[in-house]
Amino acid sequence: PLEEAESILKRLNFHVKVQGDGEWDVLPPVFRLDVTIPEDLVEEVGRVYGYDRVPPTLPGRRHEKWTPSSPSIDRRLDTAREVLAGAGFTETWNPALVSGKKLEDLRIAAHAMRVMNALSDDMDTLRTSLLPSLIDAAALNRDRGRLDIRVYEIAAAYLAPVGEHKAGQPEEPLRLAAAASAGASADDGRIAFYRLKAVLDECVGSLSAPSVAYQRAAAQLFHPGRCAAVVMDGRQLGYIGEVHPSVSAGAKLDGRYVAFEIDVEPLLAAARIPRAQPLPRFPAVERDLAVVVEETVAAAAILAAIKESAGDLLEHVRAFDEYRGAQVQDGHKSIAFTLTFRSPGRTLTDAEVDRVMSEIKLGLEKRHRARFRE
Repeated sequence: PLEEAESILKRLNFHVKVQGDGEWDVLPPVFRLDVTIPEDLVEEVGRVYGYDRVPPTLPGRRHEKWTPSSPSIDRRLDTAREVLAGAGFTETWNPALVSGKKLEDLRIAAHAMRVMNALSDDMDTLRTSLLPSLIDAAALNRDRGRLDIRVYEIAAAYLAPVGEHKAGQPEEPLRLAAAASAGASADDGRIAFYRLKAVLDECVGSLSAPSVAYQRAAAQLFHPGRCAAVVMDGRQLGYIGEVHPSVSAGAKLDGRYVAFEIDVEPLLAAARIPRAQPLPRFPAVERDLAVVVEETVAAAAILAAIKESAGDLLEHVRAFDEYRGAQVQDGHKSIAFTLTFRSPGRTLTDAEVDRVMSEIKLGLEKRHRARFRE
């Protein structure tokens, strides 16, 4: 009986408050750290009341449709954490309070909020970006002899309200940021950028969100000309690129570093439920294509042109190499792609794939004046 269950809990020093809708608010005593979930309360009542007094019954049959509960944001982000851990990144936890002067020096203090009665000048402002803290963490590890540094953080940034919402609460966007050492040369920085981009793409995929695109951009904290905006469905989520030399030098770091910082909540909101797909019945056909274009042409634009010309037989396409050298004229670059073709109803012939490849090349020539390397 409910009355007896309430009496048992009160005798065990639990504070019980019965709400009008029949729900109970139960506060366990401070020394009962083992009581954390409703099932623990059932166990407490059962052991005092006596399990032998509970009549045995078979589990009831559920007639209503079962709907799985949505996992918490933190549980959903665990999949991204697994991706980053697999890529060798270590999670960091950094204070939300940072130096306001440092934010001003980095030119990211536009929406910063200072706290009243700060304990020190180093902790007088809520951070507007996670990257400075990650760079400091990298410097701390470098000072202790760690050369290959890969760190990340998932936390909130804090932005002062502006405009008509100026009197309201601050914005607290949940962000994912990562930073990694990249060596000393420009080639090292380029390779590290592509590696970090691949990690970011896999993180996005692990959240079941739509794929993101990359557009040339300029942003504070990043090297001009070596930065890209991360965009999903026309919405900018953040930036990825090489850390500006002045930022790394300010932390007394040698060499190049690459980093990204994105808003996570739009990715979680756009996540799709993964659906199982039957295994393909027919084999795939793979072809490699090396496309030579001007330096200003982005790989994403080439990918879009390939998909537009290929039609339904193209199952997947990915870029796997970028080349600049003696075989490519100045001001141009060669990007190599692997194209996977498959038909759900038959085995493709070489002639069919050759026709599609011809259409793809024709489309690239028209849109980007592309040439092709054998």
